[in-house]
Amino acid sequence: MRGFCNARRTCSAYPWSARRTAKATALGAAYLAGLSAGVWPDLAALRRLDAEGRRFEPLLDEATRLRRQRQWQRAVQAVIGFYAP
Repeated sequence: MRGFCNARRTCSAYPWSARRTAKATALGAAYLAGLSAGVWPDLAALRRLDAEGRRFEPLLDEATRLRRQRQWQRAVQAVIGFYAP
């Protein structure tokens, strides 16, 4: 998980928070089920339940981030082009 968080931190333009649980998908499904069943009255009640985990701030300046993003997109297109019929 830490590797993903650091990679996302490198390419993100915005700060973001990782949840304390590694099972965020299951937790989200449980929250939605509980909301639908009336366990919680609204989304605001759910927001109060979930404590913020570690906060990540962007590492790169905007110009460097955009340059790397363009390089990544070119690399992905090269791979797609290589395997395209």
